Amino acid sequence: LPGTGPTGVFIPQGFGYQSEVDVILYFHGNKRGEFSHINQYWGPGFPYKCTLREDLNASGKSAILVAPTMGSAPGAALNGNPDLGVFGQPGGAECFLDHVMQWLGNYDPHYSLKNPKVVPKVGKVILAGHSGGGSPIHIQMESLKAKICEIWCFDVVYYTLSDWMQFAVYNPTKQVFFYHAIQSLGALKELKKLKGLTEMGLYRSLGNVQFIDAGNHHYPALTNNFGKRLKATTCLSGR
Repeated sequence: LPGTGPTGVFIPQGFGYQSEVDVILYFHGNKRGEFSHINQYWGPGFPYKCTLREDLNASGKSAILVAPTMGSAPGAALNGNPDLGVFGQPGGAECFLDHVMQWLGNYDPHYSLKNPKVVPKVGKVILAGHSGGGSPIHIQMESLKAKICEIWCFDVVYYTLSDWMQFAVYNPTKQVFFYHAIQSLGALKELKKLKGLTEMGLYRSLGNVQFIDAGNHHYPALTNNFGKRLKATTCLSGR
């Protein structure tokens, strides 16, 4: 599938290899020449120390972390952006996760040797992303909403602001977290204003939308908060 390879699939220590698998689907931001694929991004040599795998291990949560490698600038645009690959179209993430489950069931020995006829199914999904990773979240959240339990946005680009609020309004059980630092501050201000206007209207208070001040540094907005968010989430069970 375009805009997915290589894909990193991290299975934490003590994972139970259930027939239904909860997934954290993570989208990186624009590469800016700092990395070429996901192994570099979450590896020990990356200067910003994106310890996503270590954070998942430490959290004790029973979920797998799935991180595709998109093109150079997934955050450059929503429409017609080739760097988004399959995630540039609604439903692309669902197709992608089906491929991941097929791979697990057929090639991961814990599944293929124990029960070769069972391909795990996708359970609950957390959509997470940093910076330009806000673009694929924006496009995929509506088509994946039946499975989504939370959305984690770490200093992301926003684009069409009303889409975020409409998703929150019509999906009150889905939690949306915006960790903001330096990215798209004008759009962030408008997004907060839109939330306030929505709460003053016919809808209930949007308690499922939270804005969290993540300081004034772009990568630390992710690295300082990803593990904390993992430990705090209630939609994933423990191992």
